[in-house]
Amino acid sequence: MPDITHQYVAITAGTIFGITAFIGAIILWFRRFFNPRISLTSRWADKFVLTWLLITLTLGLLTIPVSLNHAGHGDPRVVTALAEWVQSIMYLHPAPAYVEGVDFIFKLHLFFGMTVFLIFPFTRLVHIWSMPFGYLLRSYQIVRTKRLKYQTINNRYDIGKASEETTY
Repeated sequence: MPDITHQYVAITAGTIFGITAFIGAIILWFRRFFNPRISLTSRWADKFVLTWLLITLTLGLLTIPVSLNHAGHGDPRVVTALAEWVQSIMYLHPAPAYVEGVDFIFKLHLFFGMTVFLIFPFTRLVHIWSMPFGYLLRSYQIVRTKRLKYQTINNRYDIGKASEETTY
């Protein structure tokens, strides 16, 4: 495949999957921060990693106009350099020289994307390695924290003292 075709395929796939992931992340972010029941049972790290992923997605989407500009001028050097950099990472022989000449927005997106690998072992995102195939077939579960006591008052969840109405 010619390099310029590779660039247009990357732009198209990045746009489709990036927008889809962005919409999903926005829904999860609002749910995690503004649904009282979910927010109370969320850890600080859960909220942090979700925000970090949302920033990474946003930066990735911001690379699209820059990529379109390069492709519009018939310049596939950036996509080629990024592809070679990814290949060097996958072969466990990182070659940062490949990304020296790329635009800052790409470097920022790469930084946030690679930093996720440093953050996720300390969050619930680590469950990505547990092969969640059984998750698809398991019965519905309600997960409650033991750290906070919250009670239902007028269909709202509030932190409070234990009472007859308290759920754990």
